[in-house]
Amino acid sequence: ATLREAASGAPLIAGCTHFDNNSPSQEKSADLVIERLEALQVGDYASAPVLAMGDWNSQNVSEPSFGSSAHYNNSEAWKRLTGTGDAAGRHGLALVDVADLAPPGARRIDNRTSSGAQTSKPAARTDAIDEPLWPAADEPQGGERIDHILVHPAADWAVTEYVVDDTVYGPNGRTPSDHRPVVAVAQLRWQ
Repeated sequence: ATLREAASGAPLIAGCTHFDNNSPSQEKSADLVIERLEALQVGDYASAPVLAMGDWNSQNVSEPSFGSSAHYNNSEAWKRLTGTGDAAGRHGLALVDVADLAPPGARRIDNRTSSGAQTSKPAARTDAIDEPLWPAADEPQGGERIDHILVHPAADWAVTEYVVDDTVYGPNGRTPSDHRPVVAVAQLRWQ
């Protein structure tokens, strides 16, 4: 979508997606997302900042993999999205994970019950954390963080907080999904 900031009229390109969880679908999806975002970068939107969110089913390759779910650790799709590794220069647009832009101590996992009480599962995750965001192999997606908020260019975004919401519900402490909501406080430095 092409959007404009209400006060100044400054442009923003935004999108949301859900990738398949296997190869070669992920690589093809990564190329398609980048191509579609680049296609919106015309006219007044030629240098517009980009915000892309979703279930990428791809792990940030800068983070260690803790699980055995190899289909989530698709480094080729991630490289294509971020323009890194052997995918450098493949596209003109390179996305950045906002978790990587948050300052030390500003990345955390909130784990509370639906009533707001602190859970004991696992107690180690109640404070700010830096690496990894899914510290245990028994976490969702086998330990990989596959839901991301991505931006471009990094210099246009000031990220002050990054949170993975691990709220549990009911007497059995169940989560509503095999995915966790990802929330970031990010301010766009409008041109």
